[in-house]
Amino acid sequence: MGRRSEADALNPPRVAHPSPYHDHVVPRRQNGRVGTQGSRSVDEWEQFKLQVREASDIAGVVGERLTLKSKGRELVGLCPFHDDHNPSMAVIPSKDMFWCPVCGAGGDVFTFVQRYHGIEFIDALRMLADRAGLEPPKRTSSNGRSDTPNSPSASRQDVVSVNGLAARYFQALLSHPEHGRAARELIARRGISDAMVERFGIGAAADRWDGLKTMAERSDWDVRSLVAAGLLKRKDNADHLYDGLRNRLIFPIHGESGDVIAFGARRIDDADDPKYLNSPDTPAFKKSTALFGLPHARNAIRREDTAVVVEGYTDVIACHQAGVEHVVGTLGTAFTSEHARKLRGLCARVVLLFDGDEAGQHAADRAFEVVLASKVDVGVAVLSSVTDAKDPDELLKRDGGAEQLRRALEAAEHVVDFWGRRLAAKLAGAGPGLASRTLEDELRRLADLGLTRMSPMERRLLLERLAAASGVPQTELLASLPSGRSARSQPIGARADADPDRPLRELRVGRLEDAEYMVGCLLAEPALIERLNGVDIPDPTDPRVTAILHVAQTASTNGRPIFDDPEIASAAATLEQRATEAAGEEPQAVETLFNHLLNKFRDASSSDASPEVTVADRLAALRARGGVSGASPYGRRKPRA
Repeated sequence: MGRRSEADALNPPRVAHPSPYHDHVVPRRQNGRVGTQGSRSVDEWEQFKLQVREASDIAGVVGERLTLKSKGRELVGLCPFHDDHNPSMAVIPSKDMFWCPVCGAGGDVFTFVQRYHGIEFIDALRMLADRAGLEPPKRTSSNGRSDTPNSPSASRQDVVSVNGLAARYFQALLSHPEHGRAARELIARRGISDAMVERFGIGAAADRWDGLKTMAERSDWDVRSLVAAGLLKRKDNADHLYDGLRNRLIFPIHGESGDVIAFGARRIDDADDPKYLNSPDTPAFKKSTALFGLPHARNAIRREDTAVVVEGYTDVIACHQAGVEHVVGTLGTAFTSEHARKLRGLCARVVLLFDGDEAGQHAADRAFEVVLASKVDVGVAVLSSVTDAKDPDELLKRDGGAEQLRRALEAAEHVVDFWGRRLAAKLAGAGPGLASRTLEDELRRLADLGLTRMSPMERRLLLERLAAASGVPQTELLASLPSGRSARSQPIGARADADPDRPLRELRVGRLEDAEYMVGCLLAEPALIERLNGVDIPDPTDPRVTAILHVAQTASTNGRPIFDDPEIASAAATLEQRATEAAGEEPQAVETLFNHLLNKFRDASSSDASPEVTVADRLAALRARGGVSGASPYGRRKPRA
């Protein structure tokens, strides 16, 4: 079939004008003023975010994804962010927020969409704006001029747009009698089912230099974006363009929100090198952070509360085809903290599946660093412990392969235990001198990876586990641990005054500081911010609360502040609920609590206050005078009606 019929078979739409979403940087605020260039543009973006939130009824957005039932002034449903069997998540339309008192997830409609889909704030903004039919402000460049489609650089959305068109082109070519035949034969040899071809959008690149180029020219696709995406390349930096992917099986790589952000390509002819190609890094794609198959695996990962990470496209597809669907793949890189961040919102545990014990040992250092940096529970499973198959794809082609794979995953060791077992093997049979040097070397590596930067409690628990796995007493491990920045300055068991890893659970059920109650009041009633009148609020010991207070003080008093980070948003929602429940349900109860705290801070600044007078004392006195009715005791929550 000729070139014209190849192109005419698709007839895709033109690429839309570039979207500004992924070029926008959320501004920093300093001293109550927006601290970035282009203040008019920033103000437009702030207004746009507020418009999108106002147009996105939280009950409707959540209700599109979960089953909600009315309960008084709230709606309740099963929380998607933990293993919930008794509806515990509340949607509170009057506050435009959701909150789960069990796991602490909470925030506004942006936070819910971020956490539910595992996407960044800017993608949640785009998703909700599209839902509401709202157009964002025009992008502006550093010189203040609006970008145009002929701008020399391509935005993220430009790349995503042409990737989506190219994905359709590659998928259509797979069915082409001539240009897709070799790719179909490879798919048949690899045992990939038609269902998996459709599920993952597998396609084919023709064995020619100008297939995609011809299609782009006839369909008026944006050449600048195709070059930026690596789909077209320039010969010797000249004007001559040619296809970047030729005679290959094409695997679209999807981002968290389902957009095609890049492509992986496997050779069809064994004479072609390299065996695999990936798209170059672009505004939409960074190889070291992307996970193949994440949108396809998301629901299964939530269901299993575990994500399995393998090393290749076909391994991921083979696992899904065998019914093991909570599997994603790295793109030829080590597992990184960014990978962990993407998975942390979906599950409690990540299992790294390696082909052999040597590969597992090689990756243990990196996995350990991720555990220390990201607070993610990471396990290591080694395929060679149950089979001689070289990878999951080969194993799953055998009879009983799926069961063997499950056995390997069930035998996964926590990375600390894996490390400890390896350390025990190194120490076995070693003389005192060699054993001492080996132990010091291993502990120095752990310190370099971040052990000494952990909180004291985390470090103690990790060393206890490492001691049990390696057989080395914890006292010896501690003695061999380099001092680092915190090993000596913060003894094991000591409590840091400003612990950045303070669990969210402490905010939900523990005793709050007065400053934390004040922040909760400001979140519940933003108009109260104007009454601070220069009163100094004591610095919170929790850095999250400090960040929340800064945003609350600098945000508009006409509406609730918007938090880009879902963890900060959940902490803010928790503080607001705690303050509201402590104040009670009477009219102006939050204002009464605010007034008490304001007076207390003023008294403290003039050194007239007794530091022993707590919120509980003042609330008790107010109740005795009839000033507050039904206020709950300090630090405890009233049951929801």
